[in-house]
Parts: sequence; structure tokens; C-alpha cells
Amino acid sequence: MKVLQIIDNINGGGKEQRMMQLSKGLADQGLEVEILMLENKIDYSNIKDLNIKIHILKGNPKNYLNISTQLYSKIKNINPDIVQIWSNLLPALFISIVSIVLGKKIVGSYVTVASSIPFLHKYFFLKKMNFLLSTKIVANSQAGLDAFKVPKSKAVLIYNGFDESRIKKITSPDLLREKHNINEKIIVIMAARFSDHKDYNTYLDAAKIILLENSNVAFLCLGKGDTMDRIKKEYKHEHIYFLGFQEDSISYLNLCDISVLCTNNNTHREGVSNSLIESMFLQKPIIGTSGGGTNEVIINNENGFLIEPFNSNQLSEKIMSLIQNENERALLGQRSLDVAIKKFSLKDKVEQYVRIYKELC
Repeated sequence: MKVLQIIDNINGGGKEQRMMQLSKGLADQGLEVEILMLENKIDYSNIKDLNIKIHILKGNPKNYLNISTQLYSKIKNINPDIVQIWSNLLPALFISIVSIVLGKKIVGSYVTVASSIPFLHKYFFLKKMNFLLSTKIVANSQAGLDAFKVPKSKAVLIYNGFDESRIKKITSPDLLREKHNINEKIIVIMAARFSDHKDYNTYLDAAKIILLENSNVAFLCLGKGDTMDRIKKEYKHEHIYFLGFQEDSISYLNLCDISVLCTNNNTHREGVSNSLIESMFLQKPIIGTSGGGTNEVIINNENGFLIEPFNSNQLSEKIMSLIQNENERALLGQRSLDVAIKKFSLKDKVEQYVRIYKELC
């Protein structure tokens, strides 16, 4: 069985990491897997280590006539049994049309968030057309299926799967501390893109509250994006570290004591966050903004804490309680690992996908 994974690019993001881990897992199970990218943008250079054939289209990815012609040629020559689409809704529509013309089964993996698309939204029609053309539609959260109103006959819930072999390649915390001159005893991290969808303001407002009383805490910001320069200017502080995008993000999550993800619920609802899942496999307590798929990852007071949107005081209280109680950090971290193994094992997710592929074929 041959599966062709189609994605816009391999920029640093959760969807891209999820596609890469799934592709590796499928290949390890003996399936033929190839990857087709609409543009040559790669942040995760380790995609070359997957030993999976990668195709990259030429030209402007927004020239859909040119892209559609290339897609037709590529998909016809590769001749997959399944076309799995990770692209955004507009390019996904062109990919779907070409795939339908070539008689391919389509698995749509474009439902990666839990933000709804109302009737008057410019993407509402695109959503409906993609749903019509896809054979199955996979979301990585129940909240995503509900928000997108995916037809029940096509809807499939498959959570992110984590490749535990990545833990063996982690960089030593001491080396990372030395590299970035981090000397504080406790390290808190938020690993997320700098965009209007993520709420770095609440995270860093909480940091400033804590740093008024405790200067032995480092707050790491791991990511890149449009809002980064503004945030850096607004929150310049000796104990706040802006580390940019790091391909080896898992090593930085391992370095930390507490992992946080704050979301701007006014513009965005999370699907299932890779950074939170990776933190769980590393036995870290996690804190996230309540809403969307985050509620499916964090069991409040069990493996971490759910906080109200934009509530920096509540976030600072939760972080301080963990800073002051090492035993609680260890207990929540162990529970994080227990939940992660049961819910987010890559092996289980690969088996779920294989069952879908076989059903479609």
C-alpha cells in the first residue's frame, strides 16, 4: 500500500511535525510513503533523515493553475493508493480535485485546530467543498471535529502520536544551559509560534509577577513569528529568554521544569498541541489555556492545570505553586507520562491510520 502525504511546506509547526512522525511510523510498519511539498520551505532539516522520498513542486505555490498541472503529473506518476492532505483549505481543494480526477482516495488531515468557520466566513465554502471531496476527514481533537462540524460519516478522531525514540537524541540540559547562559534554578517554557493565535502576553505578564518575588526562575520563549519583535521589546528582562525557533525543541522542553501553552481564545482554539504532548512524555507538569483540544490533553489538577483565558494572575499562582513544591511537580509529571502513554503513543496512532487506509482500499 502506498500513501502520499501532501503538505504546503515543512515550516516549524505542530502540523508539520505530526506529519513527519506519522510518515516515519507508517514506513516503519512497511507501508510505502512519499511526501509531496507545494513549496521548498524546510525548518525541520531532519526530514531528510526519514529515508522517505520527497517531491517539491516548482514555482509560486499560489499559482494554482501551475500547481494543479504539476500535481496531476506528480500524483499520476507516484500512483498512490491514498492521498493524505495536510495543506490549508484553499490548496487542499485543488489537491482534492486533482486526486478525484485520478481516482484516488482522499484522507483530509486539515482539521488541526478547534476554531469554528461560520457561514459568512470566507473559508466556509472551501470547508464544505473539501468535506465533499474527502473520503475520510481526520482531526487531532474531538473539539476540532465539533467546531468544524465534520460530517459524522466521514469524521475520524486520531490524536497526535509521539515517536518516543526522539527522547534518545536529547541534548544534555547542561549543554543548553551553557549555550544560552541560563543559570536560574527553575526553568519555565512556552514553546509556540509568535502569532496572534498564541498568548505570549499572558505568559510573560505572569512571568513578571513571579520575578518580582523570585529571581531564580528563567522563562523561556521558544518560537518565531510575526509578533516576536514586538513582544521582545515589551518584555525585555534578564530572566526572560527569547530563543527563537529551535529544531531540537524537545531538548528545550526536557530542560524545563514546567511547560506552559497560553492561547488567544479570541482568535484561535487549539487542536492538540505537540509541545504539551512532548512535555508529557518528558514527565513535565503542563499548564494551558482552557478551551479547544487543550481540555483533551490536560486533566485539571491531575497532570497539570487549565487556566482561564488571559488570566495572568491565575497562571502566576499555578506556576508559583509548582515552583515551591518539587514533590507536586514530580507527581504531576509522572501522571503526565501515564496519560501520554495511554493516549498519544505513535504506535497506536499508526495502527489507527493503517486500519483507515485498508478500509478505504
